[in-house]
Amino acid sequence: MKSISGLAIIAITMGLNTAPSFAASQSSSNSTTVMHSIEELNLSNRPSKSATEASGNLIVRDVFSIFRQQQQRQDRLNQQQQQQQNRDQQRQDRIDRQNQQRQDRIDLQNQQFQERREIRELNAKRQEQIDLARKEASERERVEADRRYRYFLSLSPAAQQRYITEQRILQDRQNDRSAKIVGLMIEAIISR
Repeated sequence: MKSISGLAIIAITMGLNTAPSFAASQSSSNSTTVMHSIEELNLSNRPSKSATEASGNLIVRDVFSIFRQQQQRQDRLNQQQQQQQNRDQQRQDRIDRQNQQRQDRIDLQNQQFQERREIRELNAKRQEQIDLARKEASERERVEADRRYRYFLSLSPAAQQRYITEQRILQDRQNDRSAKIVGLMIEAIISR
């Protein structure tokens, strides 16, 4: 950038040498007298005005050409840097997405593991409750059967026969009810 500013100063100086009247007309009133004296010096030192102006124009054109080339080169470098930054950002975004997906999978697996563990614990508790209920029911049935058996033994032989007959009738009624319920269930399944 120092070379560009140096070239710009040279171009301005050359522009003043090639067009002092233009520079003088653009300056303030204080610098007008200075510019006139510079113009007089330039006119006295120049062998031919047209050759000096032509060479000055060529130098200015070369300076601007160099400046334009350097600007284009800088623009290309800026564009390449921007493209590299874009690629880096896209790469980082892709890595972040992959990391997030990986974390989501891990979280889902942990959640599923936790749910399965809770289900196993619930099933184990439920099974314990079922086992306990069966044990209590079988104990009640055993106690009830034992009570009935003692009652049966306390009856006279004729009363024992009546008791057996009553129990058979109750059992037959229970079997008939169960058969009707099973029949209704089968009929409901078939009608679907």
